[in-house]
Amino acid sequence: MNSIIDTKLSRRHLLGGAATVAAGLTLGPRFARAQADVIAGATIVPSADMVSAADFAKEGPYRIGFANGFSGNTWRTECIASLKKEVAATPDIAEFIVVDGQGDITKQVNDIEDLIAQQVHAILCI
Repeated sequence: MNSIIDTKLSRRHLLGGAATVAAGLTLGPRFARAQADVIAGATIVPSADMVSAADFAKEGPYRIGFANGFSGNTWRTECIASLKKEVAATPDIAEFIVVDGQGDITKQVNDIEDLIAQQVHAILCI
């Protein structure tokens, strides 16, 4: 490797390490508390009574819409092909509608609104 690059990398690592040590010495226990997992101690309070999703379940067959943002590469083409294969293997899905936003967010929003107007049971969206 180039010795200039090696020097810059080692200086960067040295400075980063020194800053970490300095912060630890300066902040001490406060630094450790700041790094504690605050989510683990959080309490989730519901804003209303819980309901069961089963109360809203509908019998199949289902109509599913897929609002693709664009189909401009092979990865997206493969994704759609995989989705269609899964749909074909799922007897509860009667119709699978794929729309293509063509990289235009306004078109994708319009496509989603169109799927809603078609009363699909679910919309997948990228």
